[in-house]
Amino acid sequence: PPTTAHDEEQQHEAASSASRPSEEALSPGQNTEVVEKMRVRRAPEAVKDGIFEQDILFIAYAKEIFCMFDKDESNDLNSTDLQHMFRHFNIYISIKQIFRLLAE
Repeated sequence: PPTTAHDEEQQHEAASSASRPSEEALSPGQNTEVVEKMRVRRAPEAVKDGIFEQDILFIAYAKEIFCMFDKDESNDLNSTDLQHMFRHFNIYISIKQIFRLLAE
C-alpha cells in the first residue's frame, strides 16, 4: 500500500522519540530542553567501552557548570570559585573546608 503523509509523520515521531531519553531517565529537575541541548552521539569506542548516554550527558553538564564558574577562562577554579559553585547548589562551605577537601 502507498505511504501517506500521516504514516510518514508517525514514523518520524517514532524515530525521534526513540533517540530521545525518556522522561523517567531524566534526573529530578532536569528538563528535556537541557538534555536536547547537550545531546551527543556515542562513538563506536564509547559503545565498546560501555559508556552510556547518561555518562556523556553528565560530563557535558559538569563542563557547563565548570565553565559557568571559570569566569577568567583560565581552565582553573580557585578556592573562591569553588565556594561560589557550591553555593550555587545550596552547599555552604568555608574556604578552610575547601582547602581540606583539596588536600585529600
